[in-house]
Amino acid sequence: MTQTTPENAAWKEFLLSTRSGDLVPADFKLIFVPSTAVIPEVIKVLVKNNISSVPVMDVETNQFSGLIDMIGLTPLLADLLTLVVATAEAKELVDVLCRNQVDWETFIQTELQVFRDQTIADMTNISERNPWAPVWEGFPLSSLLDMFSKNVNLHRVPIIDGDGNVVGLVSQSRVLEFLHKNIDKFPDADITVDSFWKPGHQPLVSVPIQEDAIVAFKQMFDFRVSGLPVVDSDNKIVGSISASDLKGSTEETLFSDVKRPLKDYLANCSRYFKRDPSSKPITCTINDTLKGVMAKLIEHRIHRIFITDDDNTLEGVLSLCDVISVLSGP
Repeated sequence: MTQTTPENAAWKEFLLSTRSGDLVPADFKLIFVPSTAVIPEVIKVLVKNNISSVPVMDVETNQFSGLIDMIGLTPLLADLLTLVVATAEAKELVDVLCRNQVDWETFIQTELQVFRDQTIADMTNISERNPWAPVWEGFPLSSLLDMFSKNVNLHRVPIIDGDGNVVGLVSQSRVLEFLHKNIDKFPDADITVDSFWKPGHQPLVSVPIQEDAIVAFKQMFDFRVSGLPVVDSDNKIVGSISASDLKGSTEETLFSDVKRPLKDYLANCSRYFKRDPSSKPITCTINDTLKGVMAKLIEHRIHRIFITDDDNTLEGVLSLCDVISVLSGP
């Protein structure tokens, strides 16, 4: 794929002649939250607008400081759950609760208040995980793809005009859809997965079905991924879980929901999001083509596809970033 050919040159010309601003939807509407917003307010904005992340406006500088997404909220959630569970198991706390006639529900509500009062300005990971890295609308598409490639791996990129005004927010999914519509211009659309993916080139992270849901969300944050395959004791893929699943919980049920076993949590998500509980995770094999993988990702509106062998044993994961990196050009 590194050899210069007329076909490769044509794809490169396409990436250079297409403007980044061409990917902004005509009906784009800027939605953001102030840095003083508390976490439950952020979750409500994400759920109401059916979005995965939202820009954060620093109220002191009147500038955007980054984007916040569901996975960015999990460290606080995990830390509070660890505190609640560990403290509840301590005999000293039980004695204190009994002596002061404080019931367990009151204790939980006290810890929940910490969650309710936490503002996103207090979270130090906003700019680190999701920096505000705008691209001028006149820059070529190739520049935008660089922001989504493995070297940078942003999930969303703001598009600005010549005056610095935000005119769009482009996601990896939007880029993939646009490139798929023009896939006939790409010379290697029919290459198979095994030609651009190799086992072991990156850590394969999964979560056993026997674990609680909170374990999966903590792993997502630790490994900087937004979703994980769920496997059984034989490493067969039996489901998937993503940060967006957190939007299925209310402020009152969030803590109890994520403490559920994964099997129960996923069943609850299926009911909330009206998914077919009998549906299987979307997978591919090393013999699938690049074009075919793109079609599956777009059709099912997913951000990753799991690579399995003929026995449904998990072998790897292809993210949108992986696919976009291949399409960045020779």
